[in-house]
Amino acid sequence: MPGTCLKKCPRRMLNLGILMISGYVGVELVEEARILFDEMPLKDVVSWNVLITGYAHSNQVGQVLKLFEDMQFANVKPDNYTLVNVLSACAQVGALKQGQWIHAYADKNGINLHGFLATAFVNMYSKCGCIDKALRVFNDNTKERDISTWNSVIAGLSIHGYGKEAVEKFSEMMNDGCKPNEITFVSVLSACSRSGLFEEGCRIYELMVRVHGLEPSIEHYGCILDLLGRAGHLKEALKLVQTMPLKEESVGVWESLLSACRTHGNVELAEIIAEKILKLNPMDSYSYVQLSNIYAAKERWGDVREVWRKMRIQKVRKEPGGSMIEVDGVVHEFLAGDGLHA
Repeated sequence: MPGTCLKKCPRRMLNLGILMISGYVGVELVEEARILFDEMPLKDVVSWNVLITGYAHSNQVGQVLKLFEDMQFANVKPDNYTLVNVLSACAQVGALKQGQWIHAYADKNGINLHGFLATAFVNMYSKCGCIDKALRVFNDNTKERDISTWNSVIAGLSIHGYGKEAVEKFSEMMNDGCKPNEITFVSVLSACSRSGLFEEGCRIYELMVRVHGLEPSIEHYGCILDLLGRAGHLKEALKLVQTMPLKEESVGVWESLLSACRTHGNVELAEIIAEKILKLNPMDSYSYVQLSNIYAAKERWGDVREVWRKMRIQKVRKEPGGSMIEVDGVVHEFLAGDGLHA
């Protein structure tokens, strides 16, 4: 076994053990790293952190939380690096109680919330549905704020539909002297789109391009197209898509525009966009279904039948709807009509 040699001189071999675990984790051999870890007679916080990081990077959230629990039983005091990884795992599965315990631990031990740790707390509370607690951490407990902390709170407000508050936090960040980056603008533009803040969104987009000189990515274009689409500016949105300087074409951008056509009942433009999507991906069921729904809303039943006829000819299958829910740290996936979770 890989760890047998480590039993002879535990203290002298500790660093070598950590190095070997890091090597396994670096090439995504987490289970091999776990075997080595379990055989180590002496484990410090660094060795625990390396293995926790390995499980976190391989999205084995349950193992991250279990290791953190084992760490407590082993009387090894976690450091900020440990807490950040475990908080990230809590955020992924909505493990609010575990995240709250970590918050209480930080308070009890006088740990200052700043940098990545502050970001992790804000992110955890936001994704666990507690935006008020996320804001409380940000406003009252965060001693030092960097760009990642600001981005986390703006993204949290955006996700929860607080567009106006997200824009206010964006302005507060600028006044605080923190320069926004590409991630900041994705979050604040998304917030404007979700909340229908059309003029604010356009102003912030111009600020990104003209003042900060940032080249829009496909995510930025997606946000501004969603903003235009929701506001009913479909022709402007189409023009923007057609003139995007990005070399790669994104089906997702066109699908967003097609959804806006359905919202506003624009059949003519929907037909043009659906044709474009199907040229990019002939097996895309989304465009067929959306176009069918648009025809149905106009009671054009002959066109509805024609859409479904084309789907049958092309052997395009409609993907079933689904949802996911976390129960006791286990993620369950539900598909429409699967009959397994009745």
